[in-house]
Amino acid sequence: MSQGKGNTFTQFYQMVYDAAKEKSFKNCFRELSRAGNRQGMIELVIELPGIRKWQMTDSYVAKNDIHVLATFKKHNLLTCDTKFLTEALFAASITNNNFLNILLARTKQYYRHGEYLKCIADCDYAIDLLNNVLNSIEKRISFLEYNIEFNLFQSMCLKRLELNERARACFSKASNSAEDLMKLKKDCTSVSNEEKLQTLKPFLDKLREIKQTDENINSRKSVISSTNSVPLIDGKMHNKLISCSDAVSLEYNADKGRYLIASRNIKSGSVLIVDKPFAFSTDKQALSRNCLHCHVSLILDSTTRIPCHNCQTVSFCSEECRKAAWKNYHRYECQVFDYFYETESYRTSYLLLAYRTTVSMISQGGNDFDANVLDFHDAVEKESNRFRVAIGDDYSPVDYKTVYSLETHGRHADPDDNLIRSIQAIFLAKCLAHVMADFTPGVILQQRYLELLAVATLRHLQAINSNAYEIVENIWDKETKIWEPRNVGGALYTTVSLVNHSCYANVVRHTYPNGMVVVRALRFIRKGSEILDCYGPHFLSDDRDKRRKHLLEKYYFHCACEACTDNWQLPLSEPKYQCKGCPEFLSKVESACKKCHTKIDRKKIERQLKESIKKRIEAISLLYDGHYKEALPILLEHGNFVEKTLADPNLEAIKTQQAIVQCFNSLGCVSK
Repeated sequence: MSQGKGNTFTQFYQMVYDAAKEKSFKNCFRELSRAGNRQGMIELVIELPGIRKWQMTDSYVAKNDIHVLATFKKHNLLTCDTKFLTEALFAASITNNNFLNILLARTKQYYRHGEYLKCIADCDYAIDLLNNVLNSIEKRISFLEYNIEFNLFQSMCLKRLELNERARACFSKASNSAEDLMKLKKDCTSVSNEEKLQTLKPFLDKLREIKQTDENINSRKSVISSTNSVPLIDGKMHNKLISCSDAVSLEYNADKGRYLIASRNIKSGSVLIVDKPFAFSTDKQALSRNCLHCHVSLILDSTTRIPCHNCQTVSFCSEECRKAAWKNYHRYECQVFDYFYETESYRTSYLLLAYRTTVSMISQGGNDFDANVLDFHDAVEKESNRFRVAIGDDYSPVDYKTVYSLETHGRHADPDDNLIRSIQAIFLAKCLAHVMADFTPGVILQQRYLELLAVATLRHLQAINSNAYEIVENIWDKETKIWEPRNVGGALYTTVSLVNHSCYANVVRHTYPNGMVVVRALRFIRKGSEILDCYGPHFLSDDRDKRRKHLLEKYYFHCACEACTDNWQLPLSEPKYQCKGCPEFLSKVESACKKCHTKIDRKKIERQLKESIKKRIEAISLLYDGHYKEALPILLEHGNFVEKTLADPNLEAIKTQQAIVQCFNSLGCVSK
C-alpha cells in the first residue's frame, strides 16, 4: 500500500476530535449545529490546531511489477489456477510485458475447464485492450499474435456453445489478423522480427484445424446469460419528472415536503419510476465481487474480473466499464481510495458516496473544476439553509440543484454527529484537493474553495444519512428457492427520494445494472393516493413502537401510516369483504352493507376466492421451478382480485405480494 509517511484518516480524525473537546469550542459548535449553519461549523473546525497544515498522502494498493516478475520465476503459468492468475493480473502494470501473458494464461485455463463464457469475456476484454495499443510496427507484430490467439479462443468457445454465427465472425477476425501479420513481413528487416514471424505457424495451423472441424460439436448446449435489461416506464413519460411515468404527479405541503401521488388508477406491476443515480458507491465487501461501475456480479458464469490500470483494489466486468469509471469518478479517488474504507465503523460506502457526490457536483459541466458550483453553494448557504427546488421548476434528476434540495435534517441532528461529519467533510475535501493538484496541473484551490468543498461535502453527508438507498443484488438460495437481497453499495436518487414511507408500502424498488433503480406498483393504487415506499421497518417484522422509534431517530418523522395509525398486528383478524356499492367493508357474518344496504353473496365470493387462491398456489409452484415470467401475471391477477374483494390488512394479499416481489427480484441484478 502506498501511504506516504503514514498519515491516515484515523490519525486525522483523532487529532481533530481531541482538539474539539475544549468546552468553549463545544458550546460554540453546538449553537452552530442547532442553527443548521454548515459554513460556520466548517470554519470553526478547520481552525483547530493542525488541520490547515495537515499534509495529505496517497493511500491505495499500487501495482507491483517486481512481485509479478518474482512470481513468473517461481511458477509455470500453464499450471496456475485462475485465482492465482487473477491476482497476478491485478498486480501487473498494463505496460508490463507479462500482463498479456497472464491474461492469455487465464483465458486458456477458463477454456480447459469448460468455462467458455468466462473465456469469451476475457477475449472480449483482451481484444478491446489490444485495439488501443497497435501504434507501431514492432508492437503490431507482437500484439497481432495475441489478437489472433484471443480471437481463436473466442471462436472455439462460441462453437462449443453452438453460437456459430459469432464463431465465424471471430474466426474471420483471426484470419484477417493473420493476413495483416503476413503483410507486415514486407516492412520488417531485422532478424528479431523474422524470428517473431516464425511463431505465426502454430496460429495458422489452428486456423486450418478450426476451418476443417465439423460445426456440430458434441457438447451440451448452453447459452450466454445476459444481464437483465432495465424496463421502460409504463405509459408516457412525465413532462417534468423525466424519470417517472405520467401516472404520478409531484405535490408539496409543509408537513410532508415534496411527495408523489397517483394521477390516475395504477395497476399492480406497473413501472412508475426508472431512476438513474446522481452518485453511487460500492461497499467494501463487494469490491472484488462486483464491477465498480455497473455493479454486475463478477462471480457469474458469464463474467470475468479485470483490473484498474492504477490500483489493485477495484474490479470491472469490461474495458468499457473501466474507461467510464475512470473518466467520470475513479481518477479523482484512485490514489486515496483506501481512506474511504479505513475504519470498521464505515463498512458501508457512505464516505465514498459523499466524495463522489462532491466530484459530480464540481464537474457537472464537463470541466475538471467548476468554481461556479461552489459559488452557488456559498450564496445559497448564506441566504437560506432550507432552499428547495420549486414545484414549478424543471425537476432534473441529473441537475445538482436537485441534489442540493434533498432534506439534510442538519438542525435536528445530534451536535456530536454533526461534528463527526464535519471532520469527515474536511478530510474528504483535502483528499479531493490533493488528487486534483496531482491530476489536474494548474488547478490550485484557494483556501476559500477548500472550505466550500468541505461545506458541500458536509451537506452531502447529512443528506446521505436520510436519503441514500442501498444498491442490492439478489442471491438465489437453492434450499429455500428464494431470492434474498445482498447489499452492494449505496446511491443518491433524486426522484426516488421523493417517495415517502409507509410500514405497508404500495410500491417496491429493485436495482438494475449501473445503479438504475426501478419502482413498481406492488398492488392497485387508486387515483389521488400517495405513492409509498418502505424505508426498512415493516408491520410484519416490527411492532409499532419499534418502527416509530427507528424512523424518528434516523429520518426525523413520526410515522402516521395506516399500519401505525390503526396499529396493525399479527395475527391478523378475520378479513372483511369489500362492498360493491360503496367503499365500506363487511364482516363475514354480514349479508348487506350497513351504509348503502347493498346485499352481498358471500358464498359466491368465497367460491371465487378459493378458485383464485388455487391459481396463486399454482403460480408459486411455477416460481419455485424458476418460471418467474410465467408466474408473475397469474400472481398480479390474483392480487388485483384480492384487492377488490378483501380489506387490508389480510394474509392472502401479503402472501401474494411477497411472491410478486420474488418474481421482480429475479428480473433485477442477480448473483450466485
